[in-house]
Amino acid sequence: FYNSEYIQDTEFQRAKERFDMGEALVIPVLVRYCPWKSYELIKDLQALPSGARSIDTWTSIDQAFTDIAESLERAVDELLERRAAEERRLAEAEQREQEAQARRNAEEKVAQTRQTLRNQRDEAAWKTASEEAEKTAGAADKIAAYEIYLENGYTAHADEANRRIHALEAEETKRRIAERKKTQDTAERRRKAEAAR
Repeated sequence: FYNSEYIQDTEFQRAKERFDMGEALVIPVLVRYCPWKSYELIKDLQALPSGARSIDTWTSIDQAFTDIAESLERAVDELLERRAAEERRLAEAEQREQEAQARRNAEEKVAQTRQTLRNQRDEAAWKTASEEAEKTAGAADKIAAYEIYLENGYTAHADEANRRIHALEAEETKRRIAERKKTQDTAERRRKAEAAR
């Protein structure tokens, strides 16, 4: 039967592919004595009846067929058990992946909630810093309000806080320069007034 070109080139090739993937069994059954080991594709397979003795060499054909039936039953049971074990393994892997995804989703939600709370605290701190800066007249107090915002680790308005601090420092520097110039001008006027007397 195996000697057929169609069996060897078509049917057996597909059966062997499925066998190699663990999807099917390929078990040669030796009806008559033949040189089956010379066929490359089947020489390494476990042939039946037991011991790869062809049916025609058994003293009882019934015993040979019983041996074949029992061996096939065991082989099918083993294949089904391997399939069931693989299905269990895949189901467990899928369950683990689903659980891991659920954990990742929960962690992401917690992280988003924390970020939302951080943003809300940041906004509240910025509002407070801005209001305090508006209330105070002195540049030093205004700068202190923005510096406290930054020192507490808030970042949402860090660029704006730094910009305002720099602007206030520049303004304060200009004020001091103007004050010093005014003081110097006043002193100069007094000196001239005293010299004119």
